[in-house]
Amino acid sequence: MDKKRQNNSSLQENNFEAFFFTYYQNLFLVGFRMCGDKEFTKDALQSFFLEIWEKREKLQHVEHWNAYLKKAFYRKMLEEIKKNKLPTISISEITHQLSTASYETLLIKFQSEKIQQAKLQNALAQLPDQQKEMLKLRFYEGMNYEDIAKESGKSKQTVYNQIYEAVKKLKKILTFL
Repeated sequence: MDKKRQNNSSLQENNFEAFFFTYYQNLFLVGFRMCGDKEFTKDALQSFFLEIWEKREKLQHVEHWNAYLKKAFYRKMLEEIKKNKLPTISISEITHQLSTASYETLLIKFQSEKIQQAKLQNALAQLPDQQKEMLKLRFYEGMNYEDIAKESGKSKQTVYNQIYEAVKKLKKILTFL
């Protein structure tokens, strides 16, 4: 059996599953880094492998599968992102991520951020409404203490004290979660 036939024997029905699992993680990483959406990337990847399966006869000439699949999936992701009007991550961000983080690192970071967000939401829910509002104005809307005081009808010192107390409570709550 010549080298080209041997390389492409994985596209036959009995070997396609192994082919799929061989390249899935690396391609998932390419897609996830482009859009940051795990489910969207999985869907695009499933669709991509279906296209590979359907075109398997035309792909018998491919000798460097890893490079071919990465380039083809990158193009597929660009097409899907454009079609679905998703925001993309800039090329410089992709280049930086490709050179620094592995798939596992990104997944752990993503999961850790989700856990931290849930903990913060839980902690915020335990604060009085007035303190939540002050934190929202200060940290989410970027207002300074003086503007918050004007909007709330309180003194600048009162606003400062309430925000200080809210942050102190959050730290205490988050320490125990």
